Amino acid sequence: MHILKSCEKKYNIKGYKSIRVGTLYGFRYLENLELRAEQEGIFDFEIDIKKSEIPIEVFLYLYCGVFSGRNLNYPYNCLSTPPNIKSATGHVQCGKYDFYDNHVLVENSSIRMKSLHHNCFVFCASLEESLPKKSKFKGYDDFWYFEFDKVEIFSEKIANEIRMMILDRRYLIDLENFNPEKISIRKSYREIIYAPKFISDREINFTSLSKVIQSLEKITFTKPVYFKKDKEFRFQFEVFYDGKPLSIPLEPIDIKLDDYFITQILSVQ
Repeated sequence: MHILKSCEKKYNIKGYKSIRVGTLYGFRYLENLELRAEQEGIFDFEIDIKKSEIPIEVFLYLYCGVFSGRNLNYPYNCLSTPPNIKSATGHVQCGKYDFYDNHVLVENSSIRMKSLHHNCFVFCASLEESLPKKSKFKGYDDFWYFEFDKVEIFSEKIANEIRMMILDRRYLIDLENFNPEKISIRKSYREIIYAPKFISDREINFTSLSKVIQSLEKITFTKPVYFKKDKEFRFQFEVFYDGKPLSIPLEPIDIKLDDYFITQILSVQ
């Protein structure tokens, strides 16, 4: 299996010696029309509840904004009071609710919400069994690749380079009393999951809804079925400060890689 990166010929890593690592925001708004995905890192909820018993962890997620002033342990690290963790925009009409041990009885409530993952770095490629004769995407006339067994080496290298750019202040993050020892990069990678990115009351089932909310930890690795032909393999790099995720500035970054790493470690072809 090959990790294949489509590019313009002038930006092929073999000659250019740099790669561009983008952001979730960039893939929502800045990419070309073929690759742009405005739902990157976003999940939509449209739910109307006349009367229903809701698992308490689901209730705390959906109604987080209503209880943001209370000292509650929000589930799944999704919607919590610090603004740089996953946040949501939309409308919640709470209606009537009563707490019990393991559930909440909710009546006459409506939810219109976008769950939004904090902005982070992403590097997108394709996972291919065989190599194409030319780039699979319009606007690109070249590609480079390395073997699948090098994904951990590649991911670790890029994570370290991002951290060094932040520590050297080549990539500025606006923090008061910045302490470089508190910066860390959480790397992850996997094949993209192609699935719907919304749930509505026509298909509401609180068991499945609970699973959906838990799966939002992988929302940055989920794209609409429309993109399935891309066979995307994604590397993600989240910036943490003092153990909390930061929503990074919008701009992508260019990372220089030396010849030895490109040719000997990755064995780029």
